[in-house]
Amino acid sequence: MVVSFNTTASSAFLISGDARLTAGTWTHGGPADVPTEMVNVSVGGAMTVGANARIVAGTGSNADDNDGAPRGYTRAHGPGYLRTAGGSYAGDGGHITNTTGFVSYGSILDPLSYGSGGWGDNSGYGGGGVIRLVVGGALTMDGVIRSRGFGYALNGTIPETGESTAGGAGSGGSINITAASLSGSGSIDANGGNNGLYGPGSGGRVKVALTGAGEDFSGFAGTIEAVGGWMESLESPEFFDVSPAAAGTVCLQAGAANPVVKVHNVFRIAGVDSTWRVATGEAVPSATHLPSMQGGDVMSALKKTAWELSGRGAIRLTADARVASLTLASDGGDQRVYTEGHTLTVSRFTVNGLKVPYGVYTSADKPGIIIGDGAVEVRNSAGMAVYVR
Repeated sequence: MVVSFNTTASSAFLISGDARLTAGTWTHGGPADVPTEMVNVSVGGAMTVGANARIVAGTGSNADDNDGAPRGYTRAHGPGYLRTAGGSYAGDGGHITNTTGFVSYGSILDPLSYGSGGWGDNSGYGGGGVIRLVVGGALTMDGVIRSRGFGYALNGTIPETGESTAGGAGSGGSINITAASLSGSGSIDANGGNNGLYGPGSGGRVKVALTGAGEDFSGFAGTIEAVGGWMESLESPEFFDVSPAAAGTVCLQAGAANPVVKVHNVFRIAGVDSTWRVATGEAVPSATHLPSMQGGDVMSALKKTAWELSGRGAIRLTADARVASLTLASDGGDQRVYTEGHTLTVSRFTVNGLKVPYGVYTSADKPGIIIGDGAVEVRNSAGMAVYVR
């Protein structure tokens, strides 16, 4: 059974006691040129999402149109729409040429924005919708919570309608969860849509906050992600010289601890992991933006965030910024910081488990990790430059 909510950001569906979703699907209306509906549910007690249950605002696939259609912005709409590209949200959409002008938008710390539509011939290329759950008690999550951008895996036509599938995929939407605790082994994701021609969609944004005393995320054995879309074309990769899309952001906060923002990405072509790829004439691949360019978070709040990059995770500075810490999972250039002439100031900088001493680091100091004009400055939490170089 599919239940469609018409709640909005200002009108939550209230459940005073416990809620158990053992099977079926919750979703919301859309997509729309100006979307307003979302799954916005407030539960006074505990909540269970069973293994056969789904809360979706876009599955990213046309396999189940009844409840899987994108729920965010329609094709060619949204702040992240850009011609000849997949939709952007947390960062750059995938694209086929040296495309510039991607817009990031929405809050990293409290995401409630819709994914943007991509460019192309097919009307299905919409962005992911919005899911907001506020649970007073424990959340047991063994099912699926998903808000993906939409994209067709292969290029061609839809046999039933003759409609072209050429286009750029939509970006992932937003998932915003507050609960006393989190357990289970389900999946939570706001991934970008996959596409093989004009470009996949950027990852969306996920925030999970735990309010219970002493709670952390160790009790959850599932996955939480917002990866960028990738190319699923079975054609020769050289024929479609497409840049993969940027990852979204996953913000995890336990109690009063500083929020941890995870940027994890995977570059794939036809299901096979790929190296860094760029579009024709382009110098650098897609990356997640820091800070968000439109409607983002105040810098005083971002200063308390700890950023962790893994996989093919990369960030691109859109302005000078300061965060509490920056951690790169490896030192082989798998994670990157594109400075774009700006400075990122951190109190702790860790690469492959090793703490980087206080100092100012440029691309000459950290080749393959820091890229472009600009720097990463490591100074103590009081903002004092105590290093000697």
